[in-house]
Amino acid sequence: MGIRFEWGDEYSVGNSAINEQHKVLFELGNAIVEANLDEGMYFVDKLYEYARIHFEFEEKHMNSINYPDYYKHVEIHNNLIAQLHDICQTSFINDDEFFVFKKFLYNWIIEHIMYEDKKYADYTKALS
Repeated sequence: MGIRFEWGDEYSVGNSAINEQHKVLFELGNAIVEANLDEGMYFVDKLYEYARIHFEFEEKHMNSINYPDYYKHVEIHNNLIAQLHDICQTSFINDDEFFVFKKFLYNWIIEHIMYEDKKYADYTKALS
């Protein structure tokens, strides 16, 4: 497929627990990318379940450091969860639709960590 999630230091947010959770998101992303249409929804459901747990953990962390954009970040999480929920309620008609989802997933995970999560990581560094 050409899409692969590869963990690197550039994705670190300076919190080992959150980094480990992000690595699980990468693993689930790779499972979805490698899955065919028939088995893909199993992994999409797993991603939905895990993302909810991860976002809750991440939000507690942001709240504990008094992250000033906490509510904006929570809203982004809520929107992503709503999108995943909608996807879990539907089925892909063909491989092309599933491919479009795989591209969405890749962009979501990478962009969210690199742009949104890095903001609270930078805030945490500034506190030190």
